[in-house]
Amino acid sequence: MKSAMKTLLLILAWTMIASPALAQTMIHGAASEPRALDPYFYAETPTNSINYNIYDALVWYDHDAKLIPGLAEKWENPDALTWLFYLRKGVKFHDGSDFTAEDVVFSIERCGSWARSGFKDSVRDIAKVEIIDPYKVKITTKAPFAILPDMMVRVMIMSKAHVQKTGDDAQATNPVGTGAYKLKEWIKGDHLTLTANAAYWRGAPRIETVNLRPLTNDATRTAALISSEVHLIDDVPARDLDRLNKDDRLEVTSKPGNRTMMLYLDQARQNSPKVDSPTGKNPLQDVRVRRAIHLGINVEAIIKHIMNGVGEPATQTYPRFIYGYDSSITRPGHNLQKAKELLKEAGYPNGFGITLDATNDRYPNDEQVAQAIAADLSKIGIKVKVNAIPKNNFFPMADKADVSMAFAGWACNPPDAIRFLLPLAHTYDQKLGAGRYNYGRYSNPKVDALAQEASTNMDPKKRLEIMSTASRLLMEDMAFVPLFNLVNVFAKSKKLDWVQRIDQYTWYFDMALK
Repeated sequence: MKSAMKTLLLILAWTMIASPALAQTMIHGAASEPRALDPYFYAETPTNSINYNIYDALVWYDHDAKLIPGLAEKWENPDALTWLFYLRKGVKFHDGSDFTAEDVVFSIERCGSWARSGFKDSVRDIAKVEIIDPYKVKITTKAPFAILPDMMVRVMIMSKAHVQKTGDDAQATNPVGTGAYKLKEWIKGDHLTLTANAAYWRGAPRIETVNLRPLTNDATRTAALISSEVHLIDDVPARDLDRLNKDDRLEVTSKPGNRTMMLYLDQARQNSPKVDSPTGKNPLQDVRVRRAIHLGINVEAIIKHIMNGVGEPATQTYPRFIYGYDSSITRPGHNLQKAKELLKEAGYPNGFGITLDATNDRYPNDEQVAQAIAADLSKIGIKVKVNAIPKNNFFPMADKADVSMAFAGWACNPPDAIRFLLPLAHTYDQKLGAGRYNYGRYSNPKVDALAQEASTNMDPKKRLEIMSTASRLLMEDMAFVPLFNLVNVFAKSKKLDWVQRIDQYTWYFDMALK
């Protein structure tokens, strides 16, 4: 009996040694949690990042933003208006139902028609979506549209049956996709837990469970990594870089990002809601005032002292690796004297008062940067009151254009300037889905025409010329005040095997715990 028991114990011990761990948990200490798990609700990196783990798109990007197949194995463009997508067979949604062409048609149509969709501009150029057979879809565009495959990256595919059964509102917290992970639970403000989709068409994920913990406080996030409470943190506080780099257990990774931080200025209303103007008019409607603001902010000092050198001064509204960037545009230096002269010419020799709205939990050092902007502008007579609030309050307010001056960022996904020109620089048009994030309600018919032309022109060289022209017009108008381009910095345990993406998304399928 004792011999048998000893043998059994040896077998159990050997099994425990020889078998791989069945359940690994990776903990991500995130600076910001998603706003919703409906993939069309709001175009924001933390929200998109989680949703790309739950859903797939027809097309996807690799680490360096090169197009690769997704739920579509391949695609063709037989003529200027037609795109054919050949879908993967055997793909299952999280509830076990089959993925077919019906789900693709439903998703594209819902993306463009759902009243609360923040992605309408992604499909605005599509005239018709048709099912050729259960695994072949035909998309017809209203005009030639060169980056249609890129835009399909933004349309995550939903289950038609699930949405129709549970309703539109349920998708924010009850998602069903084909992605590498399923939602287990979401306690907002505390944690969001994903479990691996063992039947994922790319293969089972190497990490069984992902626990995203929103750690909005910079010091808390760093401390959690150092104490091994988490495996990964994003938006690494600049002041902690040296400390993290010296820790042999940790690794800091960085890549130039596709996000430009800028000021959005109310140029539409004669009486802006958060301006105290001595003339009774909105000073931001005068281009000289907007240029004075540009010259009055010491961006280099902000990068050096607040961002700890992690950032690049922005010459325009998107970074240099975005297609459409114009290298001929240069950034004027910080010039207080010239800024004061412009304000005087515009009729504001003693400046004016204004509220600067900003987030305090969305971008690296966002509140500190806003305070630095206020301090700089005070030197030219503009008295700035900073209103730094959580992103869940800031973005609904900005969506309603209830801002006079706002500090926020924008990332071009896909990495093409049309992704700025249509959603931000185009005149606000709810029906077209254009200008969706144009918080200052900037409007220039020439820029609108260029954006629309760049959207339909199929010649890459011609598109580059068109978008470069638009970039120059935006800077002439000082439609936005570009400040700096973010460098995306993550820090992780060396136990976590992961290669950082250029788009700042954390795709957990790419990860493994050693």
